[in-house]
Amino acid sequence: MDLSGPREPRSNENCKTAPSILKIQPQVSTRTMHHINCMYTNADTLRNKMTELECRLKSVEGTVDEIHVIAINEVNSKFNIHCIESCELQLNGYDMFSTNLSTSDGRGIILYAKHELGATPVIFKSQF
Repeated sequence: MDLSGPREPRSNENCKTAPSILKIQPQVSTRTMHHINCMYTNADTLRNKMTELECRLKSVEGTVDEIHVIAINEVNSKFNIHCIESCELQLNGYDMFSTNLSTSDGRGIILYAKHELGATPVIFKSQF
């Protein structure tokens, strides 16, 4: 479903329509960053460690130690018991980039980047 383009209220209705949340433009941060803090870990199954990760991030939020980029490998269980859905691994305030999250494709890697960084994936035409 394509949600791009202008939004207009439906005609033939006798009611006031609330402003659409789709018209709200994303806020661009004007904050200057003097440094970027990164965190790396080998999770050996991330699903059961999400609460700890969220607590660690919350404890440094808004401080000079706030984490901007998080790299995690071995996201999947080594025994491939359950397939992990990417929605289970989302973190509020971060964009998530992942590879090999299905159980048949290896252990999985995730990179989280704060929304304010405006990170985008780079897709290479050849494999290396």
